Amino acid sequence: MLGLIVAAVVWFTVGREAWASFMDGRSEAAQEQPVADGGTGEREDEASDAGDAGGAGDDGDDGETGGTEAGSGPAPANSDTEDPDEDALANPVQCRSDAISVELDVGGSRHPAGDALPIAVSVANTGPVPCLVDLGHHAMQIDVTSGDDEIWTTAECPRGEGTRDLLLDIDARVGHTVTWNGQRCGSDAAAQAGTYRISVSVSGSDGPARTGAVLELT
Repeated sequence: MLGLIVAAVVWFTVGREAWASFMDGRSEAAQEQPVADGGTGEREDEASDAGDAGGAGDDGDDGETGGTEAGSGPAPANSDTEDPDEDALANPVQCRSDAISVELDVGGSRHPAGDALPIAVSVANTGPVPCLVDLGHHAMQIDVTSGDDEIWTTAECPRGEGTRDLLLDIDARVGHTVTWNGQRCGSDAAAQAGTYRISVSVSGSDGPARTGAVLELT
Protein backbone atom coordinates (compact mmCIF):
# COMPACT_ATOMS: atom_id res chain seq x y z
CA MET A 1 0.00 0.00 0.00
CA LEU A 2 2.84 2.30 0.81
CA GLY A 3 4.36 1.55 -2.64
CA LEU A 4 1.19 2.63 -4.41
CA ILE A 5 1.12 5.88 -2.51
CA VAL A 6 4.77 6.60 -3.42
CA ALA A 7 4.13 5.79 -7.12
CA ALA A 8 1.12 8.13 -7.18
CA VAL A 9 3.16 10.95 -5.66
CA VAL A 10 5.99 10.47 -8.22
CA TRP A 11 3.51 10.42 -11.14
CA PHE A 12 1.77 13.51 -9.90
CA THR A 13 5.01 15.53 -9.70
CA VAL A 14 7.30 14.18 -12.46
CA GLY A 15 4.72 12.88 -14.94
CA ARG A 16 2.72 16.11 -15.04
CA GLU A 17 5.86 18.09 -15.86
CA ALA A 18 6.75 15.64 -18.66
CA TRP A 19 3.22 15.82 -20.08
CA ALA A 20 3.29 19.64 -20.02
CA SER A 21 6.70 19.66 -21.73
CA PHE A 22 5.39 17.30 -24.41
CA MET A 23 2.34 19.47 -25.13
CA ASP A 24 4.47 22.66 -25.28
CA GLY A 25 6.75 20.96 -27.83
CA ARG A 26 3.80 20.08 -30.06
CA SER A 27 2.48 23.64 -29.87
CA GLU A 28 5.85 25.10 -30.98
CA ALA A 29 6.09 22.58 -33.82
CA ALA A 30 2.62 23.56 -35.02
CA GLN A 31 3.57 27.26 -35.02
CA GLU A 32 6.82 26.65 -36.96
CA GLN A 33 5.23 24.32 -39.58
CA PRO A 34 4.20 27.06 -42.13
CA VAL A 35 7.78 28.33 -42.25
CA ALA A 36 9.11 24.87 -42.96
CA ASP A 37 6.55 24.41 -45.76
CA GLY A 38 7.74 27.57 -47.55
CA GLY A 39 4.44 29.47 -47.23
CA THR A 40 5.76 32.43 -45.20
CA GLY A 41 7.32 35.77 -45.97
CA GLU A 42 10.94 34.76 -46.61
CA ARG A 43 10.13 32.47 -49.54
CA GLU A 44 7.65 35.02 -50.99
CA ASP A 45 10.24 37.80 -50.71
CA GLU A 46 12.78 35.64 -52.53
CA ALA A 47 10.26 34.89 -55.28
CA SER A 48 9.41 38.59 -55.55
CA ASP A 49 13.10 39.51 -55.83
CA ALA A 50 13.60 36.88 -58.52
CA GLY A 51 10.58 38.18 -60.43
CA ASP A 52 11.90 41.74 -60.28
CA ALA A 53 15.27 40.57 -61.58
CA GLY A 54 13.58 38.65 -64.39
CA GLY A 55 11.50 41.70 -65.32
CA ALA A 56 14.62 43.81 -65.58
CA GLY A 57 16.20 41.19 -67.84
CA ASP A 58 13.15 41.23 -70.12
CA ASP A 59 13.38 44.98 -70.46
CA GLY A 60 17.00 44.62 -71.54
CA ASP A 61 16.10 42.03 -74.20
CA ASP A 62 13.38 44.29 -75.63
CA GLY A 63 15.88 47.08 -75.95
CA GLU A 64 18.29 44.93 -77.98
CA THR A 65 15.96 42.85 -80.15
CA GLY A 66 12.36 44.03 -80.23
CA GLY A 67 12.73 47.71 -79.38
CA THR A 68 13.32 50.69 -81.66
CA GLU A 69 16.65 52.45 -81.51
CA ALA A 70 16.60 56.09 -80.57
CA GLY A 71 16.16 58.35 -83.54
CA SER A 72 15.52 55.53 -86.01
CA GLY A 73 11.78 55.90 -86.71
CA PRO A 74 10.13 54.79 -89.96
CA ALA A 75 12.04 55.00 -93.23
CA PRO A 76 11.27 58.11 -95.27
CA ALA A 77 8.86 57.62 -98.15
CA ASN A 78 10.31 57.29 -101.63
CA SER A 79 9.85 60.55 -103.49
CA ASP A 80 8.76 58.61 -106.60
CA THR A 81 5.70 57.33 -104.73
CA GLU A 82 4.60 60.71 -103.36
CA ASP A 83 1.75 62.57 -105.00
CA PRO A 84 3.02 65.10 -107.56
CA ASP A 85 2.61 68.79 -106.73
CA GLU A 86 0.73 71.29 -108.90
CA ASP A 87 3.94 72.66 -110.43
CA ALA A 88 5.01 69.18 -111.63
CA LEU A 89 1.57 68.64 -113.16
CA ALA A 90 1.43 72.06 -114.83
CA ASN A 91 5.03 72.13 -116.12
CA PRO A 92 5.95 68.70 -117.52
CA VAL A 93 9.59 67.92 -118.19
CA GLN A 94 11.33 65.14 -120.11
CA CYS A 95 10.45 61.65 -118.88
CA ARG A 96 12.93 59.76 -116.74
CA SER A 97 14.17 56.49 -118.19
CA ASP A 98 12.51 54.48 -115.40
CA ALA A 99 9.16 56.09 -116.33
CA ILE A 100 9.41 54.99 -119.97
CA SER A 101 8.16 51.57 -121.10
CA VAL A 102 9.39 50.77 -124.63
CA GLU A 103 7.94 48.01 -126.82
CA LEU A 104 9.01 46.86 -130.27
CA ASP A 105 7.06 45.08 -133.04
CA VAL A 106 8.65 43.90 -136.31
CA GLY A 107 5.70 41.75 -137.45
CA GLY A 108 7.15 38.40 -136.44
CA SER A 109 10.47 36.66 -136.00
CA ARG A 110 11.08 35.92 -139.74
CA HIS A 111 11.28 38.29 -142.72
CA PRO A 112 12.44 38.02 -146.37
CA ALA A 113 16.00 39.28 -146.85
CA GLY A 114 16.21 42.49 -148.88
CA ASP A 115 12.59 43.55 -148.29
CA ALA A 116 11.72 46.77 -146.47
CA LEU A 117 10.86 46.18 -142.79
CA PRO A 118 8.47 48.43 -140.80
CA ILE A 119 9.78 48.77 -137.22
CA ALA A 120 6.94 49.83 -134.91
CA VAL A 121 7.97 51.39 -131.60
CA SER A 122 5.52 52.25 -128.81
CA VAL A 123 6.36 54.21 -125.68
CA ALA A 124 4.25 54.45 -122.50
CA ASN A 125 4.53 56.76 -119.51
CA THR A 126 4.57 54.60 -116.36
CA GLY A 127 5.61 57.46 -114.05
CA PRO A 128 3.55 59.49 -111.54
CA VAL A 129 3.30 62.69 -113.61
CA PRO A 130 2.79 63.66 -117.26
CA CYS A 131 6.10 64.05 -119.08
CA LEU A 132 7.66 64.70 -122.49
CA VAL A 133 9.16 62.04 -124.74
CA ASP A 134 11.08 62.71 -127.97
CA LEU A 135 10.52 60.17 -130.75
CA GLY A 136 12.56 62.01 -133.38
CA HIS A 137 15.72 60.35 -134.65
CA HIS A 138 17.88 62.65 -132.49
CA ALA A 139 16.52 61.02 -129.31
CA MET A 140 15.21 57.65 -130.50
CA GLN A 141 17.81 55.42 -132.12
CA ILE A 142 17.18 52.16 -133.97
CA ASP A 143 20.04 49.78 -134.81
CA VAL A 144 20.15 46.64 -136.94
CA THR A 145 23.16 44.43 -136.22
CA SER A 146 24.42 40.95 -137.04
CA GLY A 147 26.88 39.91 -134.36
CA ASP A 148 29.43 42.76 -134.16
CA ASP A 149 28.55 43.95 -137.66
CA GLU A 150 26.43 47.11 -137.70
CA ILE A 151 24.11 46.87 -140.72
CA TRP A 152 21.87 49.91 -140.35
CA THR A 153 21.22 52.68 -137.80
CA THR A 154 19.09 55.82 -137.67
CA ALA A 155 22.14 57.64 -136.34
CA GLU A 156 23.73 57.37 -139.82
CA CYS A 157 20.66 56.82 -142.00
CA PRO A 158 18.01 58.98 -140.27
CA ARG A 159 14.32 58.60 -140.98
CA GLY A 160 11.64 61.22 -140.28
CA GLU A 161 11.89 64.28 -138.05
CA GLY A 162 14.96 64.99 -135.95
CA THR A 163 12.84 66.11 -132.99
CA ARG A 164 9.32 64.95 -132.20
CA ASP A 165 8.36 65.93 -128.64
CA LEU A 166 5.15 64.38 -127.38
CA LEU A 167 3.40 64.99 -124.07
CA LEU A 168 2.45 61.70 -122.44
CA ASP A 169 -0.17 61.67 -119.72
CA ILE A 170 0.07 59.12 -116.91
CA ASP A 171 -0.36 55.59 -118.36
CA ALA A 172 -0.64 57.01 -121.91
CA ARG A 173 1.05 55.23 -124.83
CA VAL A 174 2.18 56.59 -128.21
CA GLY A 175 3.46 54.75 -131.28
CA HIS A 176 5.97 55.60 -134.01
CA THR A 177 7.00 53.49 -137.03
CA VAL A 178 10.34 53.70 -138.84
CA THR A 179 10.96 51.64 -141.98
CA TRP A 180 14.27 49.93 -142.63
CA ASN A 181 14.85 49.51 -146.36
CA GLY A 182 16.55 46.14 -145.86
CA GLN A 183 19.96 47.45 -146.92
CA ARG A 184 23.20 48.55 -145.30
CA CYS A 185 23.55 52.23 -144.51
CA GLY A 186 25.07 54.10 -147.50
CA SER A 187 24.94 51.04 -149.73
CA ASP A 188 22.56 49.48 -152.24
CA ALA A 189 23.56 46.02 -151.02
CA ALA A 190 20.72 44.14 -149.35
CA ALA A 191 21.25 42.44 -146.01
CA GLN A 192 21.92 38.74 -146.49
CA ALA A 193 19.94 35.89 -144.97
CA GLY A 194 20.85 35.27 -141.33
CA THR A 195 20.09 36.27 -137.76
CA TYR A 196 19.86 39.95 -136.89
CA ARG A 197 19.08 41.98 -133.80
CA ILE A 198 16.83 45.05 -133.84
CA SER A 199 17.60 47.41 -130.91
CA VAL A 200 15.73 50.56 -129.89
CA SER A 201 16.76 53.20 -127.34
CA VAL A 202 14.62 56.17 -126.31
CA SER A 203 16.33 59.00 -124.43
CA GLY A 204 15.12 59.96 -120.97
CA SER A 205 16.25 62.82 -118.77
CA ASP A 206 18.73 60.54 -116.98
CA GLY A 207 19.63 58.09 -119.77
CA PRO A 208 18.04 55.83 -122.38
CA ALA A 209 15.31 53.23 -122.01
CA ARG A 210 15.99 50.20 -124.24
CA THR A 211 14.36 47.16 -125.81
CA GLY A 212 15.19 44.75 -128.61
CA ALA A 213 14.10 41.79 -130.74
CA VAL A 214 15.76 39.02 -132.73
CA LEU A 215 14.89 38.71 -136.42
CA GLU A 216 15.65 35.94 -138.91
CA LEU A 217 16.10 37.09 -142.53
CA THR A 218 15.36 34.28 -144.99
